[in-house]
Amino acid sequence: MDGRFNDRATCRSHGEKRPLIEAPVHMLERADEDAFISILCMVFFFSWDASIFDISGTFLLQTSHDGWLEFRTNGVALFRDVPVELEKYKILPLAG
Repeated sequence: MDGRFNDRATCRSHGEKRPLIEAPVHMLERADEDAFISILCMVFFFSWDASIFDISGTFLLQTSHDGWLEFRTNGVALFRDVPVELEKYKILPLAG
């Protein structure tokens, strides 16, 4: 299973009719937390490359099909909070 059926079904359930390859960027509102979690779960399950960022440029989270996460921020609070949250899931940072 390569995820094509699942990504289309998930996107359609949120009103998107185009395949993911034709609409690689999706803008979500704060109220779209369930949609965000669904998309993020697919990213991790299928080991997709993905970039997640906020519109103000405060943070960038990148995932790789090679199994790594990279988090960048210019916010001091996020810089401190992200490693704490990742430790809850036994994801340890390589560098600080």
